[in-house]
Amino acid sequence: MSRPPPIARIALSTTVLASVLAFSASVADAEEESQRTYGIGYRAGNGMGLAGIDATARWIPHVAVDLQLAYVADSATDVTAHGFGVAPMIQGDWRSAGHSPYVGVGYLYKYEWAHGNGQGNSGFFFNVGYKLRFSSGISLLLGIGANHMGDKYQGLDNTFFTSTHGWNFNWEAGLQYFF
Repeated sequence: MSRPPPIARIALSTTVLASVLAFSASVADAEEESQRTYGIGYRAGNGMGLAGIDATARWIPHVAVDLQLAYVADSATDVTAHGFGVAPMIQGDWRSAGHSPYVGVGYLYKYEWAHGNGQGNSGFFFNVGYKLRFSSGISLLLGIGANHMGDKYQGLDNTFFTSTHGWNFNWEAGLQYFF
């Protein structure tokens, strides 16, 4: 049985460790009491894989503007394509501070290349989920939803992979620090 790639093990380990630390905090004083404005951290999902970073701004109560950047890789047959992805999103939170359900909608763009050929693909996504925001500034996010990517694409040499297209199941998980 093959082992998962190193980035997947790192992402899983980080998420598990953050979850254990967050849930071991005292419930009475753990929840964020006032809204913090800026957050940075780790983000996985949204059709872009496990290796992502994230920046969030909460300038208006109940609204967050989020930007996810990620390393992406897709494989088909014996070809692996590598590239980057960008996913700006607007999130609406039920509560402006503390633990809260949320809904988010955003745009996806992925650019991948293999054998010297590259191509971009774009789409959109929406998610619903829950944020755990603690008084320490730590925030955990977990959501599910759907994304829609544009038509299939392939490289100029016709050996390039085909990306997921049409409607797909979507998930996201994140660990951020807000200040």
